Amino acid sequence: MFKRMVCVIISVLMLLSMLSGFAFSVYAESTGTATTDEATKDEAYLLISDKEVENGSVIGIMGDADGNDKINIKDATVIQKYVANLILLSQKQVALADADNSAKINVKDATSIQKFLAGYEVKSVIKNTLYEVGTHIHSYSEVSIGANCIRNGYTLVSCVCGEEYKENETPATGHNYTDRIVNATCTEDGYIEFKCENCSYRYTEIYGEKTGHVNTELRNRIYPTTTSTGYTGDTYCIDCNVLLSKGETIAKLPSTPSNSGLSDVEQLVFDEINAERKKAGLKPVKWDSEIYYAANIRANEFCVWCLDGAVEGLGHIRPNGEGWDDVLSEKGLYYTYCGEILVASSYTDDIVLSWMNSSEHRKIILSGNYTHASVCVIKISTTYYACAIFRADKLVW
Repeated sequence: MFKRMVCVIISVLMLLSMLSGFAFSVYAESTGTATTDEATKDEAYLLISDKEVENGSVIGIMGDADGNDKINIKDATVIQKYVANLILLSQKQVALADADNSAKINVKDATSIQKFLAGYEVKSVIKNTLYEVGTHIHSYSEVSIGANCIRNGYTLVSCVCGEEYKENETPATGHNYTDRIVNATCTEDGYIEFKCENCSYRYTEIYGEKTGHVNTELRNRIYPTTTSTGYTGDTYCIDCNVLLSKGETIAKLPSTPSNSGLSDVEQLVFDEINAERKKAGLKPVKWDSEIYYAANIRANEFCVWCLDGAVEGLGHIRPNGEGWDDVLSEKGLYYTYCGEILVASSYTDDIVLSWMNSSEHRKIILSGNYTHASVCVIKISTTYYACAIFRADKLVW
């Protein structure tokens, strides 16, 4: 009965061996004597036949224990069964099954294959490359690397095992630059841009510092009239067309001579004029409200002229092209002598001082021909614009 059970077990194992593609070496114990199934052992060597022989050397893929020319999970299974003495391997299989290159077959070889298949970095000799049993045969491929601006060209000869070298080197071509000049502007430095036509590498060099807003002009200026206000105008940069500062409103011109009292600044200027005349031994001039109207118009026109560029020698010319005394004659005012002085100053104390430091203006202030005068001072932003008109006796027609 016992021998019959052993035979059944052996038959089942042999059947499993045939179904799974592997041969088993089975030992039966019945009478205490060990036997080996020699036929099964022979089949184990034949399950994975040696590949063709090239020049007497057996070629295979390291780790390919089942001999199907690729690494897969079946290779790990074959190694596990071999370690468990469930199958026999050929000399070639043993050589290729040593996946961790430890010179022996154990469960670590199966683990190396499993890690390799799972994508882990396995420090083993598992590679999709051909090995000769005991000696590696290089299988080289070539890749041509062209020269560029900064790198030499060459042919890279490499084997799948990692062995590689370079040959047929050619020198780098160097950059082929073209340049583009960008001139300095009011707010940006100029530069030269150098660009390689081959690889698009570029760099720049300074080419002139920013200039600032050097050339300016007034735009949108409006002269005041007796019915509408004026506008000093906006300051623009001519070169870059940028608005630098906005202007201010100028009051309407008086339509009739003003009989109102002097402002504090106008009174100060008028008193200082008479103080200078007194120093020179001259009689003081009297205030003339009638020509204050003319002084007011001329002070506003002078202000616009200054803001419009103050062309030398044209300060005493009216916007309509007439001389300054046209402002008197258009109101029917004629005198044997009359004079006009103008000044723009940041400080009220400097108004008369500036006139006295000019020979032409001092000559008018200290003239004995004048008996009356009027002063108008207007302020735009931080600047005072002053006009003083002097007259002698009125002509009677």
